[in-house]
Amino acid sequence: MENENYPIWKHSFLYGIYLGVALIIVSLIFYILGLYGEQWTGYISYVVLLAGIIMTSIAYRNKYLGGFITFGQSFSVAF
Repeated sequence: MENENYPIWKHSFLYGIYLGVALIIVSLIFYILGLYGEQWTGYISYVVLLAGIIMTSIAYRNKYLGGFITFGQSFSVAF
């Protein structure tokens, strides 16, 4: 475990910015292609959001917790 005292909010904030930018880019692509009002584009946005949340938890687990994370820690990172 590299640093047990690393605050969860710093990691979550950084990955939240990355995820927000990714969702903006996806929305812009749909808007440019004229698909913004389609229902299936919302599902793709949810998949991107879910993938970002999972990647954030996995990255925090691997980088700061030595490969083990509790449900509470995972929930805190994802929240």
